[in-house]
Amino acid sequence: MGKFDAGVPNAGIYKMYDASDDVVCYILMPDLPVTKKIPQGVMYEGNSIGAISCLKVRVHVVPISGR
Repeated sequence: MGKFDAGVPNAGIYKMYDASDDVVCYILMPDLPVTKKIPQGVMYEGNSIGAISCLKVRVHVVPISGR
C-alpha cells in the first residue's frame, strides 16, 4: 500500500494490507534484497534490519435502533 522513510540508508517501512483478515502490517526491511549466485540458482543473504507490526483496522459498528 505504501512506503515510508525508515531513517536509515537503503531501508524503508512498507505498509501491507491483508483484506481477508482486515489487518495492516508495517514492515521495516531493506529496499533491495542481497543475493548471491550459487550452483542451484540464487540465494538470499541475511540482513541486520527488520521488524513487523500488525493491527486490525476495521471495526464493525452495530447501529443503535430507535433513533
